[in-house]
Amino acid sequence: MSDFLVHPFQLYNLFFSSCKQFNRFIHQRTGRLPKNAYLFQLAFQHKSLYPGITQNNERLELLGDAILSAAVTDYLYRSYPEQTEGFLTEIKSRLVSRSQLNQIAQTLGLNQYVQADISEEDLQRNAILGNTLEALTGAVYLDGGYTAARKFIEKKIIKDVINLEDVIQSDDNYKSKLVEWAQHVGKEVRFRQLKAETINGHQYFTCGAYMDDQLVGQGSGYSKKEAEQLAAKEALATWSNEHHSN
Repeated sequence: MSDFLVHPFQLYNLFFSSCKQFNRFIHQRTGRLPKNAYLFQLAFQHKSLYPGITQNNERLELLGDAILSAAVTDYLYRSYPEQTEGFLTEIKSRLVSRSQLNQIAQTLGLNQYVQADISEEDLQRNAILGNTLEALTGAVYLDGGYTAARKFIEKKIIKDVINLEDVIQSDDNYKSKLVEWAQHVGKEVRFRQLKAETINGHQYFTCGAYMDDQLVGQGSGYSKKEAEQLAAKEALATWSNEHHSN
């Protein structure tokens, strides 16, 4: 459907529906006038709201995760024709990482409409906002097809929210930096898993960075890699503060 052709249901949802404020929010954030408003409402409904009932955003989240990954890869493939597969894979993984998706969702203000029976603190700590973004992507896809979802991801996320060059230039391999520094001062670094738990259906890890068997940093994330990177980041920050205070 052309961007200039609007279905009567879409105009109704935008101006006359009892959910017109929510529908306007969706239009502003996705660039799309919802045809099936229920899909978008479901995208914001976390399973904690009605435990044991399947009417939540988990299925949309699963679908949106796949669409988001495909659209980001598609965009990077077309935007960087001279780059290697390794480069594309690395930048894609940064763009769709759990922490990045949480941050994007926060910037888009999705937290305003999330329906969940949890505290605001848990909402920020857990992956719920990033999951909601994935579910929203799934809703856009079902409502308008892949082209609509791709436009949403490219324009409203990659171009409007993310500074792609900053993502490419960022050097966030704290683990390598810590190992390199430890070798420089004649110490050995090891990473250990301290805890693993399941939060909202996702595994959540806590790892520690040890230098000569002494805990020097700790981090948590939705993968061991992310947790180890955050542990290394904390260790480097601690070392930097001690170095500058002496």
